[in-house]
Amino acid sequence: MQLKNVILLASFLVARLLCNAQKQGDRSAIADAQAWWHAITFGDTSYVKTHSTAQLTVTFNSGRSFNYAEIIKQIAGYDPKAPIKAEWSQMVQQSPTSTTAIVTNRVIETVGKIPHVYKFMTVLTRINSRWVVAAAQSTREIQLTPAVSVQESGNLSDFTGSYKTPAGIVLTTVIRDTSLVLVEPSGTETRLEAIGPGLFEIPKILSAGNVRFVFNRNESGKVTSMTRVAHLIMTMKRV
Repeated sequence: MQLKNVILLASFLVARLLCNAQKQGDRSAIADAQAWWHAITFGDTSYVKTHSTAQLTVTFNSGRSFNYAEIIKQIAGYDPKAPIKAEWSQMVQQSPTSTTAIVTNRVIETVGKIPHVYKFMTVLTRINSRWVVAAAQSTREIQLTPAVSVQESGNLSDFTGSYKTPAGIVLTTVIRDTSLVLVEPSGTETRLEAIGPGLFEIPKILSAGNVRFVFNRNESGKVTSMTRVAHLIMTMKRV
């Protein structure tokens, strides 16, 4: 009985050690991902070199992609004293294998006084008992622009009228209560929210992201066209 108890106790201790090691590994992967992004932000090429795989790929929210040599060259000129603060949250780690970790998180990056919200995904691999980054990607979190008063946007009647797309489709803008409304040929109506002088936005995130409408004036101040700004930019002449 004593031998059996010793074996059970030894098994329990081994299980606890393995569990603790896994927890330490989890924390290490997240901490190393955070440290790696910090090095990218402030141009710490030495850290990135020693904590990345030779096959590293990095893709930023702008769509630009870099390999190992390219990202080192890219960040070499970054200011290590830049006024940038990053607040990490919603950190989640997945471990498909014992030597692979995928860390996802949300980060509010404040440059000076301007905040930007991103989603990071970092793929790490364990080499010689430490995590190194094999791939990383940042995605900009789309946010609606704060609305402004109707008075600040300009006289809404200036923007009402019919506008023809390059394909010959006519869209109409009308006033409903105190809002500018876009009317499609099908009769579908979409309220536009003022976000600046002559600048309006559909007040929800669509598959195309933020969809905005800019009303363009001529030298005399008359609105002559409307430009739709989304994943594609299209200008419609007033008819």
